Amino acid sequence: MKTRIQGALCFLMLWACAALAQAATMTPLPGASGQTTAPYTVFPNPVGITLKDDAGQPIANRLIGFSWSFPGDGGAFVFADGGSGFVTAMTNSQGVAISPRLTASSQTGFITITANDSSISLSTPIVLNVAGGRPNGLQPLGGGQSTVVNTAFAERLRLRVFDTSSQPMARARCTFSLHTPTFGVGGSFAGFPGAQSVEVLTDNDGWATSPAVVANGNAGDWFVTGGCQSLFALSTQFNLTNVLASTPVLTAGGPYTVNVGARLTAQVTLRDIVGNVLAGRVVTFEPPTGSPFSDPYGTLDGASAVTDSQGVARMGLVTNNAAGDFTFVARYEGASALVRVTNVRPPEAVALVQPLTSLDRQSTRPGTFFPQRPSVRLLDGLGQPATNKQVIFTSIGDLVAGALFVSPSISNVVSVYTDSQGVATTPPLFATMVQGDSVIAVDVPQLAGGRMYFALETAGLPPVRMEVVSGASQTVAPNSSAQPFVVRVLDVNNQPVPRAEVRWETSGSQSGSFDVAPPTMTGSDGTLTSTPLRVHTVTPFSAFAVCCGAGVRAEFPIAIQAPPAPVAHIHSAGVGDYPFPETDFTFYATVLDANNNRLGGATVSFVSEAVPGSPAAVTFVQATAVTDESGTAAVQVRANDWPGDLLVRAEYNGTSYTASLKIVPRTTLFNYFSIGPGTLQLEGGGPTCTIKSFDRIASRDTGGADAAIPQGFGAPLGYARFQVRHCTAQGRAVVTTPTLIPANGEVWLYGPTADRAAPHWYRAPGGRIQGHSMSFDIMDGGNGDATPASDGDISIPLVAVLAPGAINVDLYPQVQDMWWSGPSENGWGMSVVQHSENLFAVIYGYDAAGAPTWWVMSSGTWNAARTIYSGSLYSPRGSPFYAYDAARFAVGAPVGILTLDFTDPANARMSYTVNGVAGSKAIVRQVFGSPAPSPQEGVGDMWWGGTAQNGWGLSVLQQYSTLFPVWFTYDAAGMPVWYVMPGGTWVAGNYEGRIYRTTGSPWLGAAYDPAAFRIFDVGSYRLRFDGAGTTFESTVDGRGTSVSISRTPF
Repeated sequence: MKTRIQGALCFLMLWACAALAQAATMTPLPGASGQTTAPYTVFPNPVGITLKDDAGQPIANRLIGFSWSFPGDGGAFVFADGGSGFVTAMTNSQGVAISPRLTASSQTGFITITANDSSISLSTPIVLNVAGGRPNGLQPLGGGQSTVVNTAFAERLRLRVFDTSSQPMARARCTFSLHTPTFGVGGSFAGFPGAQSVEVLTDNDGWATSPAVVANGNAGDWFVTGGCQSLFALSTQFNLTNVLASTPVLTAGGPYTVNVGARLTAQVTLRDIVGNVLAGRVVTFEPPTGSPFSDPYGTLDGASAVTDSQGVARMGLVTNNAAGDFTFVARYEGASALVRVTNVRPPEAVALVQPLTSLDRQSTRPGTFFPQRPSVRLLDGLGQPATNKQVIFTSIGDLVAGALFVSPSISNVVSVYTDSQGVATTPPLFATMVQGDSVIAVDVPQLAGGRMYFALETAGLPPVRMEVVSGASQTVAPNSSAQPFVVRVLDVNNQPVPRAEVRWETSGSQSGSFDVAPPTMTGSDGTLTSTPLRVHTVTPFSAFAVCCGAGVRAEFPIAIQAPPAPVAHIHSAGVGDYPFPETDFTFYATVLDANNNRLGGATVSFVSEAVPGSPAAVTFVQATAVTDESGTAAVQVRANDWPGDLLVRAEYNGTSYTASLKIVPRTTLFNYFSIGPGTLQLEGGGPTCTIKSFDRIASRDTGGADAAIPQGFGAPLGYARFQVRHCTAQGRAVVTTPTLIPANGEVWLYGPTADRAAPHWYRAPGGRIQGHSMSFDIMDGGNGDATPASDGDISIPLVAVLAPGAINVDLYPQVQDMWWSGPSENGWGMSVVQHSENLFAVIYGYDAAGAPTWWVMSSGTWNAARTIYSGSLYSPRGSPFYAYDAARFAVGAPVGILTLDFTDPANARMSYTVNGVAGSKAIVRQVFGSPAPSPQEGVGDMWWGGTAQNGWGLSVLQQYSTLFPVWFTYDAAGMPVWYVMPGGTWVAGNYEGRIYRTTGSPWLGAAYDPAAFRIFDVGSYRLRFDGAGTTFESTVDGRGTSVSISRTPF
């Protein structure tokens, strides 16, 4: 494409005369236009242009804009690093400008990227295609490793990405992210100092490989997440362990390669830190996993093996029939090793080639396709199809007669691989214009023996003329499509020529392109119809149908419809995440000026349009908005109470952009409540069934329903109530709490039923209790619905788990938890243990020198509203934990006052005065556990060693299966000191982990500085739970203790 710029104003702009007087040429980079990638992957070739002057010299330092619409003109979406719909790049010394990296979104089709030099009104189109399946599954490798602190893990972390057809995906965007627990166990990416995440593209085999991961100086468990962009979040977790240098070392044999379906014996070697083998030790093995679309890659003979006299533990494995790489993990105490295995298919020799089409001579006219494409089947020595084997087809002519393949370029040799049935078929095959005999030779590189031949003949009247049937002399607007062209191919007798080979061309390489590759073979009547041709140029050009050499052709002149003068216009509009019913969200629109630059100060109007059959609607808080300097206008919108689809239209300057909007039903709702957090999950109920409200309440809020509980029953977890709307079918409600639900409880509802109008307690239909969840059936107008009419709304006034002999949940707020001020003040915290209305709170912070110390409030009082709790603070003195003497314990006089103001179930403000220093901090619950079943429930409490050990304590907070103990004791000088144990592992019903001592910023009288926080691994601990009681075992700085503990009464 070439545009000449006239220099009519040179007498006013002498400095610009040279630029205005010359012609400039802008062409896409080779491979830029026409390239294809799959959804959510990066395009393989750079998207860019070359800009040259009239003499063919590069033009440097010119700003090039790259713009596109949402969605694209062919239905596809793309996103650029650093922009969405418009990005810029500067030409280099070679005149080349490359846009920031482009990534396809979920929509398939094509999209036109317009490269534009607005200084000389020169532009060119670049057409991109998005086709194939999106990322749909991940196969992780590398989890379960351990390494010594401050060293790199042996294996890189790897993710393999598969599409919806279970095929590996190249150039998918994947991210590896570090996740470090509260007290510093973690690591870093080698070569990326300070980076918490790194992005990696998958290779041609679909693998994304992380940089080397280096453990930091703290021992313990942590993890790295790996995820890849897709329509739905794809992620996985790599569990890693940092171990001390004193931890034994496991070394895996291999890597092993084994045929699919075969047996393998793998081995690992166990040594101590100086290299001595460790015999008679039990090494455990975790079974391998499979790909996202297959069963596990293999089955182990067992779960453990004992090391022999050489320190070797052996484990047998039978692989499945899926080829691929996988690992399984061997563990001993804190050490682990990855055993790497590759399943391969045996290289069975090809034993037989069977022709599937006749070897006898087939005939066709010159310049036409042969009726049949030669095809063969390969079989292995067992008579089974030989898949993915190479077959070479070669056309051999008699003098100048012969045949040529179209694949897609024209060639006399093609290489084809057999499919799942062992079949290889040539591409379409057409005869040259010279009559005579030829053959197709078949060669199989893996088969010893002679060739196979397919005989061909070229004979008959050749095509000599082509006539235009329809589609001639069209006028087409730029970036739109011409009507299909229809031609008929005739011989010397004006008779149609079937199967004639026709190629489609245009007079300019960038003038137009077919949306879909057009057919190249005429039908039985000699006619051929093209696919629509999309016009990219503003200059008239011609399309041609060419047959049998340049002499047989038809021309289709294309005139260009003058485009309307450019005006400022709406470029795009839309919303971020889809909103829920009855929620507020923001709708955006982008405005560009006539030169496609972002336009500020433009007033945009917004209207909504209903979609037939959808009840969803929105209300605009304001109907207009003014664009900011980035050209973006934003309005606040509120969704009505119906899920569904609708359209929102943005209008400006006579232009508009209509975006589809989906209001999605809310099927999960989590919140904190006065009696603790909870989640409501809705299953079924129809496509529009959505949660309107959910609440957990105490007895005082039941309106007296607690007094009507059947005799002998209690509600130990309190009550819940909720409302769901627009339900068209039976559904199921699932309520989940962090507290284990009593197994002997039952799910009961309070409200009217069909046989009894007055509210009463009755067993919920389909009620079930499982771990932390209770669930039951719900039906519009059925039992439990306080609005018995079938109106689509279901209101559950009260639901509770009632257990025999249980006590109703306390009337006081449930605030037991670990509290802190968030990551900005990492390093200190406050444990709150609650018995009925009584709180036992301990602040663990730092003294003026940064050494750990603590202050305790063991009792206090609530205000009348039960929102504020106050009590005296103490800083006791005692004896060191390794030689504890209760006689030396002195609680002392109060050193201050602590007031906790619980503003809501998840937030509070602590106000304090300690030794005359006053302060106040906003605090929140610290989340340290994720939903998972626990071997031991109800462990959370304040524990002590009884009156004989009075003065020290162990606060244990529990979230699901995770414990967070803090040990409040005394140092060698008798001063308060604390040790923290953030997490651990359940082993045979006992909980064990590492103990840490910390130092930090002074807590009183100065702003807290999290940068001063330091953590030191000083030993290990175990909480042993058995029928005889509970024991706290610890080793700190080489001093071991074991104390029987019990719950502290208060």
